[in-house]
Amino acid sequence: IGLIWFKDSLGRCLFAFASVLSGGVFFWNLAGSAGISAWLLLIAFMVSRLLIGQRGWLLSRWRYWHGAVAFGWCCGLLTMIAFWGFDMAWFWSWDPQPGLLAAGLTFLAAACAVRLQAPLSAVVALVILGAVTFTMPGVMAAMLVFILAFHTRSLGASWLSILALLLFGVLYYYNLDISFLAKSMTLIGSGLILLLARATLRAQEVRHAF
Repeated sequence: IGLIWFKDSLGRCLFAFASVLSGGVFFWNLAGSAGISAWLLLIAFMVSRLLIGQRGWLLSRWRYWHGAVAFGWCCGLLTMIAFWGFDMAWFWSWDPQPGLLAAGLTFLAAACAVRLQAPLSAVVALVILGAVTFTMPGVMAAMLVFILAFHTRSLGASWLSILALLLFGVLYYYNLDISFLAKSMTLIGSGLILLLARATLRAQEVRHAF
């Protein structure tokens, strides 16, 4: 009702954000960790559909809703997964299934990259990153938002995804139950994968510019 009633972009963004949080609580009470994992994957899929098909949406009657709702859903997706990431520190009582959520987000990120004609090396890097960071699904959620923000040239979503990558990267590194040497090697490897993905995306942008 709030999304329909309020006509300003800020109000629609806030109500879209709240819809993700309230839906997460509902599905947690309905089906536990499997329910909230499925809900977050559904939100990620809808965000992907909104932003990949941005041109069509902006030419439709829903153009005034598109940007605010998409950004609100991105914020809600990353916030809900952040609640899971801080579960051990803040004693939250819910716990999504990280493997299921990470696998779904990795598949969505790779599918979006293929849809946007990214180089094969970038797609492989995304899959490897998802496999390495499966215990922290927020990393792949942030990567998905980053890919979509890159496609839509959205500065706000780009900064949101970068901050989320930093946050989830720190949480991933902190929660690793391995030696400091192994943590360092994992961190270096993850960084190299991200740099490879960035370089290939940048090269693709330069080629398309000419």
